[in-house]
Amino acid sequence: MQRTQIHWFGKPPDDAQATLVEEHGFNLVVHGRTSSPDFRYACAALFWATDGYFSQAAPSLRDHLKAALNDGVYLASIVSPAADFTCLQDVKDLFSEADPTEAVKPHRVLTEPVELHKLLHHVLLHTPGAARDIALKITGDVEVDKESRFLLQRAFHDCRAIKLESITPGHSKAETFIVRATLKDSFAGPEPRPFFTKLGISTKLQKEMLAFRQYAEHHVPWYLRPNFIPERIAYGVENGILVGNFVPNSCSLAEAVRKGDGAQHVRSLFEETLAGLRQQFQTTAVASQERSVISALKEFCKLEKAPATRWETAKQLFGGDMVDPQALWWRLVDLPRREWRKSAIHGDLHGENVRVRKDDAILIDFAHACTGPASADLAQLEVSLAFDTMEGDEQGEEWRAIVMNLYSAEAIRASLQPQAVAVSGTWIHEVVAEIRSLACASVTGEDEYMRVLAVYLLRQGCLPESKKLTAQNEYRRTFAYWLACRLTEHLDMATSVQTLSA
Repeated sequence: MQRTQIHWFGKPPDDAQATLVEEHGFNLVVHGRTSSPDFRYACAALFWATDGYFSQAAPSLRDHLKAALNDGVYLASIVSPAADFTCLQDVKDLFSEADPTEAVKPHRVLTEPVELHKLLHHVLLHTPGAARDIALKITGDVEVDKESRFLLQRAFHDCRAIKLESITPGHSKAETFIVRATLKDSFAGPEPRPFFTKLGISTKLQKEMLAFRQYAEHHVPWYLRPNFIPERIAYGVENGILVGNFVPNSCSLAEAVRKGDGAQHVRSLFEETLAGLRQQFQTTAVASQERSVISALKEFCKLEKAPATRWETAKQLFGGDMVDPQALWWRLVDLPRREWRKSAIHGDLHGENVRVRKDDAILIDFAHACTGPASADLAQLEVSLAFDTMEGDEQGEEWRAIVMNLYSAEAIRASLQPQAVAVSGTWIHEVVAEIRSLACASVTGEDEYMRVLAVYLLRQGCLPESKKLTAQNEYRRTFAYWLACRLTEHLDMATSVQTLSA
């Protein structure tokens, strides 16, 4: 073991306890009241807050608990069974306050008598990870705060230096980088293939890894998805780090479609990369009585994030009747429920979450993978590619004329016909036509895809202000909101006509 230290606080160990610790292969480090422990080489920290030593152990637990958890240390606090109830509760509260979401495990509160050999057995089963390297040199175009540096030191403990390069972020708060490392010792040379690393909230990253195992690990070919490196993954109380192999010599799908060959990559994405996830949808339908296709997408439509004035700006710029996001959502939910197709979905399918290398479409970031409408991934990808902007894109009225035509109800209905006429024009026309040709088999009818498109237009219209190309993105998001209102009006009117006809 690289981390063999057991840090001991509070009531000192007797000779028998010290001998038992050493017989298990550990190095015992005993601390006094004023110690400043370094947990880099520790695998466990034991706080003996028993009678007569509570006032010594409790402050140490309070002051060093979070640091120990962040370093991956196994933690146990031992109190006397007859101790004042408030003492026991205070110890439990210290753990709850330090790790309120229980992002880091294990940590335990025990009462005497404690069989030390059993406790040491639990420590032996614990994997604290390698000792972080505080000498790691970190360079690159990314500003690294203290906590991120700490996590990088844990993840890249076997490196002399790493260089970070920014990857275009998505809409989450996580930060993703390319990492070029220089190893300390390697038979094959000091420069391995590049890594990707994702820094973010621990609980969200753990949820992402769970979703990856449940949806991607056995359903997406290994060469078309991320490959994580477990020994480099670390979770702290608040933030954590994921590390995997980066896809070199690739570009994002958002970049690839602008080169004019987007259709083939989109088809590869759905017919090869996602085929294993989507294979069940043709025989799986949700009865209209269960829930609507709209309500199934509720968690993806972050209405509360919309800037307060965006819907009013949409009315000023583009005219027509407008309602606020909540009211628009209620109009969508109130549409008559109908049967819809269901499958496993990626849940966050935009142009930056697909890497293109030659003919391969490699899918990343499975944090939102779940079961939902089979057409959801198609609709989200379509909207993101048409509305997210990059340097050199068509802007203003030129772009608006393109999407105005593509997102009219008549154009959507025509493009969803099995024998739809091939569309020529810009790369946006090509990609949208390809996605809608694939969508035909994912829905029970045109109306279903139009509803899902309306949800994702609303979602696009509710995205917060962009930090990159701010004016262009704001214009596009405002127009997406306007189109969501228009498409919802059409669905409303079509429902009314059908009702009158009946």
